[in-house]
Amino acid sequence: YDQFEYQEDGLLHYDRGESNEISKANPQSDDIKQDALNDVGDLEYKIESNLAAKYTNVSFDKRCEKFACTIKYAVDGERKNRQHYGFGYYNLAADAARARDLFYQKLGVSPHNDNFNFASESHYNETRAQESKERGVNVSYEEVQDYIALKVNTAIEKVENLRAQSAVPDINGNADNV
Repeated sequence: YDQFEYQEDGLLHYDRGESNEISKANPQSDDIKQDALNDVGDLEYKIESNLAAKYTNVSFDKRCEKFACTIKYAVDGERKNRQHYGFGYYNLAADAARARDLFYQKLGVSPHNDNFNFASESHYNETRAQESKERGVNVSYEEVQDYIALKVNTAIEKVENLRAQSAVPDINGNADNV
């Protein structure tokens, strides 16, 4: 076993033993190990947060350790009337970013500053494959696309209902109650 000894020099030393159990010769060793685990967790969070920062409207939720996509959109274009739309949680940041892009594409409007996360479907597929490989995360492409479609279609329905209530024209310029 590894026996940890906290010596006067302030360093943590250990002696190799025959068992795999960790000796609690020093109660501070548990604190040091926990601090090391916390540091690793914080580093992983920073890496995931940096990955999410590559995309517009994508963030990393530390609680569930997944990427989220949320936007605020106003059917009438008035900032004060913006509604919150959530597109779910994803194992890959690229999938969360794709949900946001599809929402704007299906509405037929440009996102803020005309910035789509992906220039094309092939750009998304290449980026997704690279992220999956780098992170060692394998998620079924078909299942993710179905989930994205469900979340985007739900948000589109919400937008269309709000448009109908407020007499705001749809993407074809039609308004039922104008």
